[in-house]
Amino acid sequence: MAHKKLSISLPPDLYEQAEAVRKAEHRTRSELVREALRSYIERSRRIPVVEPTSQEARMFKDGWKAYKANEYVTLEELHNEMAGSHK
Repeated sequence: MAHKKLSISLPPDLYEQAEAVRKAEHRTRSELVREALRSYIERSRRIPVVEPTSQEARMFKDGWKAYKANEYVTLEELHNEMAGSHK
């Protein structure tokens, strides 16, 4: 099978990390990138993409509007309120 070439740019810190792993594992850069891509693709297949129903989309939109208008309680506030109702 003929291989295709791929050029990528990495930030210096990520490049150095990749080089350290490559050297420690006695691998080529190509082997390291191939395995990383295979792993990424495999993981992405296990995460289903779910389209929200129209009701869910509307609820999300309403929730976002409430958040922007500061019409919400924090999780801590909710816990405190719930703890107070049990007394």
